[in-house]
Amino acid sequence: MESRLPAEFYRRILAGNHHGIPASAFDEERGFYETAPSVDAYLKGRHARMVDVLQRHCDEDKLWYEQKITQQVVDFVKSNQELLSAVRQGDTLYVTKIPYNPDRFLTETDPAMKRYLACHCPLADSTILKEGAVVSPTWCYCSAGYEKTLFDNVFGGSLEVEVKQSVLDGSERCRFAIKLTESVGSKKPLE
Repeated sequence: MESRLPAEFYRRILAGNHHGIPASAFDEERGFYETAPSVDAYLKGRHARMVDVLQRHCDEDKLWYEQKITQQVVDFVKSNQELLSAVRQGDTLYVTKIPYNPDRFLTETDPAMKRYLACHCPLADSTILKEGAVVSPTWCYCSAGYEKTLFDNVFGGSLEVEVKQSVLDGSERCRFAIKLTESVGSKKPLE
């Protein structure tokens, strides 16, 4: 694919909503955005709501999706607004994906195992610990698309996304840049 197609084409295809999440799944978040005074206020509010969700799961000793949530995980997410929300710089949102196994990730010292624990994709993570097995870091545009789906639906449009870091390129985290369109900025002040 990488050798035969233009990068902008296959990246856009990979960054689609391949999980088939319906737009209605974002109705509540869209409501929070519509009542927020600015994009930045919405992003801060989303982060606070997500930290509250994690804190409840921690306090009740319940799994959040498939993830064990400890106080260490709550504090980790609380310390970085890019986790489970985004930070806006200019016309770009920066998002860092929460590790798939955040509790173990935070205590792991082996770099390869840490990358493995960060990865949500069974195709990609299966190659991290195997000698000679390779999945191109381009594959992480699928994960980038998953992260941008929230913002596509909340802001009402199809935003561009770029993989800035991924566990497949040797980073210990996956981080994405989502480009806001002019229509987002014209609907609501950015800050």
